[in-house]
Amino acid sequence: MKILSKARYAVSIFFAAAILLTSCGANNSYDDTTRVVTTYKNIYDIGEFATNSAGGLFFGDFDTLETVYVCSKPNCTHSDETCSAYGFNIVPTTPFVYHGDNLYWFTLEHIYNDDNMLTTDCKLHKCDLDGTNRVTVASLSEGLGVNCVHLVLDGDVMYFIVSPDRSMNKSDQIPVYLYSYTFSENKVEQIMQICEGYSSYAEPRGIFDGKLYLVYAEYDRPLSTIVAEGGDQADYRHEVTIDLETLEMEEAEKAPIGISDGVLLSIDDSGGKTVVDWRNGKYILRAQDENLWYTYSAADADEIFIPQ
Repeated sequence: MKILSKARYAVSIFFAAAILLTSCGANNSYDDTTRVVTTYKNIYDIGEFATNSAGGLFFGDFDTLETVYVCSKPNCTHSDETCSAYGFNIVPTTPFVYHGDNLYWFTLEHIYNDDNMLTTDCKLHKCDLDGTNRVTVASLSEGLGVNCVHLVLDGDVMYFIVSPDRSMNKSDQIPVYLYSYTFSENKVEQIMQICEGYSSYAEPRGIFDGKLYLVYAEYDRPLSTIVAEGGDQADYRHEVTIDLETLEMEEAEKAPIGISDGVLLSIDDSGGKTVVDWRNGKYILRAQDENLWYTYSAADADEIFIPQ
């Protein structure tokens, strides 16, 4: 993508905003599919969202191959928080989420509660596609914060990982929870506890065939102690699936490389990449097509597109 000069931003921003608004209003193709978004892979059918080092939000349009600030203010210099592309204070490890006609993002602050105790305040916000009309739509319980790099979108629901702030938690045993947010109901829900332990963590991988794929680790003693004793961190790492109807958790047969839009990519027993599409069967990618899953193509045995 080419980056527009500041002089051209003011001229092109109305055109970009029009693309955003019309694309989102007319094309809801991703509202009914499953995908994973991160700060470094925040791609949708209309384009890609990204932030610069100062926290400014950009949009890269796939049709025009132009990158513009998410701002509709005439003659804006995009240099400070008077610009609607700035001032989100987003949790650095989490991405913006595009859903419907809005952008969503998490913030996390350290505040003093009513008992004058330092605690964590984590909120979910939304705004229009030009960065305006910002509102808080949900809050996590006091002391909890979003704690994952990957956010999983499944139609009207977003799944994410939550845990207490380690820096302010007096217990060595940190619980880790799976949460969901339902866009249409504006509802945050704790689904289940994934694990609890020293330096415990979890990361969702995606959803395939009604199951959430997730990796987690929980340590029975401090990680530094395990390493000093010559222990292997891999022994404490678990690749699991969670049935989203029954909430049954079990070990995954294979650790996926990527999951998106009803397609799962994993490594088969011979070391080759295996594509499993629950709608159309199972395919093996040819060796010369090692990077094929990064490109658009027809969905047959030789040409398979796996959005990442």
